[in-house]
This record gives sequence, C-alpha cells and structure tokens, in this order.
Amino acid sequence: MAAERKTKLSKNLLRMKKLMLQMNAKSKAEEEDEDEVVELDVSDEEMARRYETLVGTIGKKFAEKRDRANYEEDENGDIKPVKAKKMFLKPQD
Repeated sequence: MAAERKTKLSKNLLRMKKLMLQMNAKSKAEEEDEDEVVELDVSDEEMARRYETLVGTIGKKFAEKRDRANYEEDENGDIKPVKAKKMFLKPQD
C-alpha cells in the first residue's frame, strides 16, 4: 500500500509539474505580447512635431492672457486699453 501511495503521489506531482509548465508558458507569452506594445519607437520628426504643437498651444494660451491684461473694463462695461508701457527707444544718429 505504501508503494502504491508513492507511485500515485509521484504521478500527481508529474501532472502538477506539467500543468505548471503549461501555465507558465502561457503567462510568459502574454507578458511578451505586452512588452511588444510598449516598445513602440517614435521617430525624431514625430517627436519634433509633437513638441512644436505643444509649444504652440502653450504659447497661444499665454498670448490670450497677455492680451486680456492690456485692456481694462470700467463700471459701464466699456473696455478700454490700459496705459501703454513706456519702452526704451534707441537713440537716433
């Protein structure tokens, strides 16, 4: 009886090992698929274009804020330009 138990246990262990190997192989294949998706390269031209659009968007945002700061609204709702800032003028020859 003890010998039969040992053979059954060893058979069960072999089955378990086979199942574990199959499951590990499937999970490794899935991980490799995920890694392939992450490794997409972006060309230099594409990177430059994206950066250019980002800078343009931020520049527009601050330009609008700057323009709003140049005008003042009085009590009647009229919009008047704020006094222009004095700028340094180059001396003429």
